[in-house]
Amino acid sequence: MRVAREVVKLEPGSVLWLSGPVRVRIVEGGVVAGGVRVGEGFEFLVQAERGASIYAIDESATVELVVGAGGSYRVEKGGEAVGLAREWLRVAEGVAEIGAKLVAVLAPVESGKSTLSLWLANRLGGCYASLDAGQNELGTPGYFSATPIEHVALSPRDLGAKWAWLVGCNAPEHCHWPAMAAAASLARFTRSACKAVVLDTDGFVDSAGLVYKASLLEVLRPDAAIVIRKGPWMKLQQIARIYSDTVLEAPPVPPSLVRSRSRAERRAYRERMYRMLFQNAERVTLSLEDVVLLNSEVAGFPQLPVQEDAYLAPDGTLRLAQRQQLQGLLSSIVLQEGYEVPALLEHLSVRSKSVTLRVAWKPEGKPVAVKLGFTRLVGWREERLPLRPHAA
Repeated sequence: MRVAREVVKLEPGSVLWLSGPVRVRIVEGGVVAGGVRVGEGFEFLVQAERGASIYAIDESATVELVVGAGGSYRVEKGGEAVGLAREWLRVAEGVAEIGAKLVAVLAPVESGKSTLSLWLANRLGGCYASLDAGQNELGTPGYFSATPIEHVALSPRDLGAKWAWLVGCNAPEHCHWPAMAAAASLARFTRSACKAVVLDTDGFVDSAGLVYKASLLEVLRPDAAIVIRKGPWMKLQQIARIYSDTVLEAPPVPPSLVRSRSRAERRAYRERMYRMLFQNAERVTLSLEDVVLLNSEVAGFPQLPVQEDAYLAPDGTLRLAQRQQLQGLLSSIVLQEGYEVPALLEHLSVRSKSVTLRVAWKPEGKPVAVKLGFTRLVGWREERLPLRPHAA
């Protein structure tokens, strides 16, 4: 494997663009990385097929790079990126000054929402949470998830999820109320578990999306909301002011710096994440005498009826599903501690009073329930569960 060692000098007002694999060490001076000012001795790794950037804002810096095969870098003096970094740093300082504990970031897709959310989480030193079940930046599609910030992170995907809450599908317009239940549980848990938490919401902001965002903010009640000035940002700002004490604005990533992702690329990302979560996952069998079966639509739904294949559909009606249609169903194990473990349903039998699931990680708390979603995976591809009405 070809490895090149380079020493790069950054002048004030310049940005270093990195494409992994590249190992980076600050030799002299200071830079902004992930929204935090770091100095001599700071090191990080940009993994293969990942990108990152660091900024010399007000001082020069010397950076040592170890560039692996396929990796690259380039230095850009001035330009839109440095101006954006300065503005985002001001926003982060403003959020830190007011002592906000729960911060929501609102914007359409391809606006820099996830990057700004991570900058804020790094600055506040608390937790980062992804409330995007379709393109979950922590690698758990179909779920909301969160993780503590234990070191300066340059990409949410480098962090991975520690806690999750089942939504059960990848589009909020298809599972509005399960998303609200997951958001409420996430907010309640992270307010207790984290010094502060930044909520990276999804980019669903058309007319129906604005209704969804209003419901989401009503459930979350964030201390501060950051609205990125793109798309219907003034309407988002009006909604945010109803449910949040502090609403701040931030500029979007300039179009020249945006890499658009097609529907096919977004679907491929979800399939890749599902494979990483569940391909070699451990199997867990739980007794239905010890846990309650919940449908993610109704958080308080007490127990499935005794029919072998009964299932509560998203509209709240009782349906019947073939047993094979339940295999691969997105699910979760609900722990007494207040969070959930992502899982795939393998076998459910009310008669034998057992449920077997493949789990993304080993449950470290006490299981109290198994929650069922509305999407199953077939060869890692998503299928909304086809249900037929229950015959009375």
